[in-house]
Amino acid sequence: GARRPHLGIPVNPNHGLYAFFRKKIKDDKETYETLEDADGLLSSAGRSWSAAELRRKSFRDLHTLWYVLLRERNLLSSQWEEMRRITGAPGAVGGGLGRHEIKCRKSMARIKYVINERRLAYEGAIEIFEDQKRAARGERQRGKRQSRRDIIIHKRKVTRTKLME
Repeated sequence: GARRPHLGIPVNPNHGLYAFFRKKIKDDKETYETLEDADGLLSSAGRSWSAAELRRKSFRDLHTLWYVLLRERNLLSSQWEEMRRITGAPGAVGGGLGRHEIKCRKSMARIKYVINERRLAYEGAIEIFEDQKRAARGERQRGKRQSRRDIIIHKRKVTRTKLME
């Protein structure tokens, strides 16, 4: 695998901790940066997902997006802590990091909102189904009671007519 140049220790290039850092490829050489420059922060700026966009996504897509956003938040938190460690004041240099984290948190909150909407709709559908099932069962039981009553009344009439003959 890859080697740490100053120590000569083999390192797995697919190690999970590399997900906390942005991968940069420059001159066919991979590097992982702990801090992004101002250009990197501004160029990667996007927007948060709207609830309307998320409603069109499948559960699997929402699940995947949740973990992508969680990974992004972890990456931003790592950069924030690294900046705090180096400069001593996180707000002084990286105001862009806070904005990116807010976008991630908003998108994650909206994913939870959409999932909750779907859960409530599902529970409402189950409740309607159970009500219809109970109503149909009640009609059948009423129908059975009615038919039993009809049989009893018919037997009484038959018995009366036989007694009168």
